[in-house]
Amino acid sequence: APTAGFPPGPAMFGFGTEAALAPLLHHAGFRDPEFREVAVDLTFPSFDAYWNALVLGAARLGGVVRALPEAARDELVMRLKAATAARTGPAGLALTGSAFMASARRPD
Repeated sequence: APTAGFPPGPAMFGFGTEAALAPLLHHAGFRDPEFREVAVDLTFPSFDAYWNALVLGAARLGGVVRALPEAARDELVMRLKAATAARTGPAGLALTGSAFMASARRPD
């Protein structure tokens, strides 16, 4: 939906780097932070389950998608279904991504 505008708000992945997260952990009193990126596999029983959870369920994205004219929303669904068709099988829609993980020690 390239013409859709997002309402103001924080960046979706604002804490997705060590540089962004480490100072906050230190300021909160945590020590020895460790960071890593891990692979994440997500499986949805259907395209509709994916659409409802990750598209409509996302705070700002869901609002933008709901505000699209019906024809534009239908086109977006069609394009996403085509883009994910190769990842859809008997178990559902399987997506692969990554997550940025952080851990730190509490003060003694």
